[in-house]
Amino acid sequence: MKQNDKRSAGIHVGSASIIMIFAVLCLTVFSTLSYVTANQEQKLAEKSARAIEQYYAADWQCEAYYEEIYKLLKAGVAASELPQYLDVKVTSDGAAACIAYAADIDERQKLQVQLIAENGSLRTETWAVTVKEQHEYNDELAVWDGE
Repeated sequence: MKQNDKRSAGIHVGSASIIMIFAVLCLTVFSTLSYVTANQEQKLAEKSARAIEQYYAADWQCEAYYEEIYKLLKAGVAASELPQYLDVKVTSDGAAACIAYAADIDERQKLQVQLIAENGSLRTETWAVTVKEQHEYNDELAVWDGE
């Protein structure tokens, strides 16, 4: 009878060890996945913060230009004379003048502003993020012709 007791005790110890090894392995995998996810989330947050910081820097620059243009127009400077003072493009169609300028956000984007000066007032026509240069897409599909 003593021999049967030893076998049954040995089986329970082995199964407990297997369960313990499995639990440690699961915890190791989950902790590694948690670390990798947290690291990626931190990188994404830093990238997002940098993009927002760059946008607001460009927005501030455009606001400063807007204020300068407004002051010059209120001081009596004609809209056609603005390019001499600032780096703006002015087009006129009679009573209204369109004033356009842009500020770089990053290497791919810019904040483009278009203002309308009419009857002594200044209104914003466009204040939008645009790409600096359009990417040309290749629609051709390279298929092997057998040669």
